[in-house]
Amino acid sequence: MNSFKIVMGVGVVLAAACGSRHNPASCCTSPLQCASLGLDEIHTCDGLLVCDGTGTCILPECVSSADCKDSSLPICSNELCVASCTDDSMCSAATPHCSSTGVCVECTESGQCPATSPVCSNNVCAAAPPACVERLLFFRGGSFGGQLYQIGLDDLTEKPILDGSSGPNATYSPDGKKIALVRSIGSAGIQTRLWIVDVDGQNAKQLDDQGSLSIFTPAWSPDGTKIAYSVQTTGDPTQAHIWVSDLDGNKTNLTPGAQAQGPRWSPDGTQILFTSNRTGNLDVFTMSSDGSNQRNLTNRSTDDREPAWSPDGNNIIFDYAGAASHFSVWRMNADGSNAQMITSSLNGGDGPAAWISNQQLVYVHGESGMPKQLYVTSPQGTNQHAFSSTTNTYGQDNPAPSRNGRFVAWSESDVNQYRQIWYSSVMTVVPTKITSATHDSAPLDWQACP
Repeated sequence: MNSFKIVMGVGVVLAAACGSRHNPASCCTSPLQCASLGLDEIHTCDGLLVCDGTGTCILPECVSSADCKDSSLPICSNELCVASCTDDSMCSAATPHCSSTGVCVECTESGQCPATSPVCSNNVCAAAPPACVERLLFFRGGSFGGQLYQIGLDDLTEKPILDGSSGPNATYSPDGKKIALVRSIGSAGIQTRLWIVDVDGQNAKQLDDQGSLSIFTPAWSPDGTKIAYSVQTTGDPTQAHIWVSDLDGNKTNLTPGAQAQGPRWSPDGTQILFTSNRTGNLDVFTMSSDGSNQRNLTNRSTDDREPAWSPDGNNIIFDYAGAASHFSVWRMNADGSNAQMITSSLNGGDGPAAWISNQQLVYVHGESGMPKQLYVTSPQGTNQHAFSSTTNTYGQDNPAPSRNGRFVAWSESDVNQYRQIWYSSVMTVVPTKITSATHDSAPLDWQACP
């Protein structure tokens, strides 16, 4: 065992032997510290270099982390270069905080950042990102084509997406950076092409050209890498199929053996929901994302249409044509079990419906001789009531909830019977008209905001 002694009175002699002095804060001041440095003497912090018993100078391995040149041992602790930190005291002024992985970083939480760069992102203080502006994608035109627009709730300025004829088939990518859309070719707008474009209108790219066939209902996969869509012989919906394309235009027919249309990806991206008339009427089906495991979930004698996944993927809503083809909104489990009617219209019809959240739906409610009106309900069919008034209008349709569940947009006919777009917050319903045009307008999708 080493024997230790505190050298006090010989400080001048040792100083002469050791040469220049170093920072007193780096002195060997305890038996444990001295032992870690291989020393047999303890020196008081009086400005002397650390010396061994012969008076030979023992330079510390490091005084600060800047002295540690080995990237695998970047931190100076007790005059030794070590691999990781255990607390903030081991870190430098430039990177003053010890992260959970033992690395000295600029910040571990936003409260450690200055007002000029108040957000801790990837352990670096950064400027706050700009506030996300809620933007609505909508279509204006007629059955033979029209124009796509975006409108932001910050200034309500309409901005066209690409010049030229487009159809009412467009949707934002999950990250809100791109739009998948269908563009019309020719004056009749019958031949269509699948395109993608950045939200600012740049980098437009055609993904699919099916010649004389029609393309419609594009739907992004949740990870934003693929688009599913319907392709049919023009004017013959019995000859429709579902295709999928990546963003380079590599495409595959998922349903070559049977009719299918209207794809909708499950929230986890493993399944695709669609309708098919392969049984003689429209039924709701699911299949795996590669086209396998196609299953009929409804299998009824009258049409089921407009299916939609709940945000959590556990439930599916759809419209069912009951007695006298009066549609009502139904809900079932994702595997098709426990189907239940949740709305009823005795002499009109309900639907289509859309999910606001896992706890609330919005749907079009109709009664014979009355204007259509937006209603909301729980998925169990409770608490049904009108979403907004239809005073001085000729009906509401095309409900489009925002992806975060904060807003609902819809079309509402004005006194000239042109459909204008309205929207409202869900929490406090205050209907606001945001278009005024001499053509019909219909909301399609909302850009994603947290």
